Parts: sequence; C-alpha cells; structure tokens
Amino acid sequence: MDPEARDIQPKIPDTLDEQWVKSALDALGVLATDLSGWSARAKYRGQLSLRIQMGDTFVDDRVFDRDLPEFAEAPLAAFVDAVAKANGSGELWSDSENHLAGDIATRLAERSIDRVLPFVRFLESNDLDHEVSQGWHIERVIQAHGWTPETMALWVARLGTCAGQHGHETEWEECCEQSIADFVGSNPEHRALLVQLISGNMVADQRALEHDVKHHLAVLENDTLDIFWDDLEEQGLGDLAGPVVEEAYQKARALILQYAGSKNAPPHWLSVM
Repeated sequence: MDPEARDIQPKIPDTLDEQWVKSALDALGVLATDLSGWSARAKYRGQLSLRIQMGDTFVDDRVFDRDLPEFAEAPLAAFVDAVAKANGSGELWSDSENHLAGDIATRLAERSIDRVLPFVRFLESNDLDHEVSQGWHIERVIQAHGWTPETMALWVARLGTCAGQHGHETEWEECCEQSIADFVGSNPEHRALLVQLISGNMVADQRALEHDVKHHLAVLENDTLDIFWDDLEEQGLGDLAGPVVEEAYQKARALILQYAGSKNAPPHWLSVM
C-alpha cells in the first residue's frame, strides 16, 4: 500500500482475485491499528489517500465498494469502525472531498441491515459541514432495505445530528415506494420508537450537557426545534409530525432535566435500538 502512488487504475475488473482481496484486507488491518499515527505522518495532515497495488498499477479504497467474498465483510467492518473511532480526534479524509472509508461503510450497510446503525455512527464522525457524497450514500442504504427500524434511525440522524449541509433537502419519496409516514403509522411500536429516537437525537445535538438545565432547555427550545424539527411534515411524516415532535420534545426535556450539569452523560440516542 503506497499513499504516494499516483497511477490509479482507471478500470477495475468486475471480479477481484480472492488472494488479492485477502492481501488488501491485511494491509487495511495494519493501517487500522495506528490510523492517527499514519495521519500524522501524511503529507497533508488528516488525509490518507490509500493506494493499493493491483498488478502494475494502483487502486484506492473505492475498490471495496462492490460485491466481495463473504470473508471480506468482517475485516472491512472493523476498518470502518476504526476510522469512525479515529475521527473523534480529527476527521480522516481519503482526498480533499471524501471521508476515508465512506464508500466501504455504505456498501456494508447496503449489504446488511446489521451495519446500518454502525453506518449512522460513522456518519456522525464525519465533518458534515463539508459533505459531498454522504447524501447519496444515505439514499443508497434506504433504497437497499426500505423502511425498517434501522433505516428510520438513519432518517432521524439525517434530519438531526447528521443534517449537515443538505439533510433537509433529501427527496425521501425517491428512496422508497412506501412513505416514512406509512411505515410509522403501520405499527404503534414504530411510532413509539420514532419518538424515542427523535428525543434522544434532540439532546445529542447539544453533545455534552455540561451547562445548567436552564441553558440546555433554552438551546432545545430556541435552536434545536426550529433548526432541525420544524419541517417533519415536509420530510415525509405528514400529519404525524406535530404530535410526534411534541412527544419527543417532552422526552428530550426530561433527559435534560436528568443529565444536565451532572457527571453522567445520557446514553447514546441509538441505545434504544
């Protein structure tokens, strides 16, 4: 693996040699053990432009955004999770526009519903104030699975903690034939889960609740509600939007009353899944 290699193979074979895949995965595993160290040594800090040798030329990490042998999934998932963790100390990029491992995280979430929640956590580790492909990645995952509790959580993330630059511009009806409103309304458990997810996300938007209750309640009421949660009717929730947001708001208030100013942080909002 040579980060400085420039000769990128323009066309990748439809089927990758299994022995090459194993060798490439081994290289990713080594990289994952010290991502922060590799980042510090990179020409541009925070940018790890992976170049993996394939024959006489090189490919980048997008080579893994394809159907691969089943044995590849666990090592790739471990790499994505390692990148998400390392992003906590500063986001890692594969080039000037794309986050490291973004295409891999998307492909894994497309292939397995079990990787959708880790995909959300990966997105939360990205710098979504400078997003490029994340919107398309999210749409791919929802198109792959339709509406499920996991993709509903992804929908909540995209409107809240992962709203980024364009989250509220998503045309959800193009992602899935069934509307999110129909999915939520089809089962009382779906509705109850949605309220929990939104309430937790409302609080997570403030990150650590280090200030007093008054401060965090003011942020919730004056910023969070207006910025992220006042257009759920247009985001596909229809007439359910008002009652759902009100219930979620009350639960968010309760979380703030419980945790603001204390040493204990509230559980991650996806812990209800």
